Amino acid sequence: MAPRRWVLAWLALLLGVGGSAPGIAANWPQFRGPLGRGVADDRPVPSNWGPHKHVRWRAVLPARGSGSPVVWGEKVFLTVATSGGRERSLLCFERSTGKRLWSCTRLGPLVYPSCVAANGLLVAVSGYHAPMMGLRLGGTGDVTAKNRLWITSGKQPQRVGSGVVVGKHIYMANAGPATIECIHVETGEVAWRAGIPGGPAWGSVVAAAGRLYVTTRKGYTVVFAPNPATYEQLAVNGLGEPSDATPAIVDGQIFLRTTRALYCIEAP
Repeated sequence: MAPRRWVLAWLALLLGVGGSAPGIAANWPQFRGPLGRGVADDRPVPSNWGPHKHVRWRAVLPARGSGSPVVWGEKVFLTVATSGGRERSLLCFERSTGKRLWSCTRLGPLVYPSCVAANGLLVAVSGYHAPMMGLRLGGTGDVTAKNRLWITSGKQPQRVGSGVVVGKHIYMANAGPATIECIHVETGEVAWRAGIPGGPAWGSVVAAAGRLYVTTRKGYTVVFAPNPATYEQLAVNGLGEPSDATPAIVDGQIFLRTTRALYCIEAP
């Protein structure tokens, strides 16, 4: 579970890199490629290769890892397990040469949530009570000291679902304790923390129609406002069935998956 989430994490990171990157179909922005279908574009690709055949470049990695590569524009992103597996590091390579452009360290040993990028900044989140950090995108070499803006200390909440950035704050729902947090992306300061009605959440927070939605493990979808001043609950909607999934919202319809059924929610 963790390696797959590591790779999904880079989609958010890559979209925050900026510049004139080509369309999503020309990239490999997540695990199993565009749209997560495992289907590449129609350009010819090799069917045979070896250590000295059809290898454009080879970049030696500083440590082991299980995450798959992600490609966006002229950059390739990968993660490795460092410090004897006690930390995770982000690596960025130049696509044309394999040159390592930058790295950033100090995430925890397990990572479930996806990174979230906005306004040239990235928030990377560990799981299992380990740190989260904010950093400025770009640079070369080890950018930990130069680009990292903040890193949390002490035991953190158990974080499984991913957050969403609205304005200058990231909103996250935690798996333990069962809380919702509002955190300033530039400083890491917690603006507020509130209990989640309906218990802990494994699903991610999503934004739609000026509101935020998250579904708890007991199947309650909590609707709240993206208000950095205070927790502002708008609604709590229960279906009576457990859920570990994230709402999908398309064309005014909300699709909710529980352990027993799939729901389509639509206003009359």
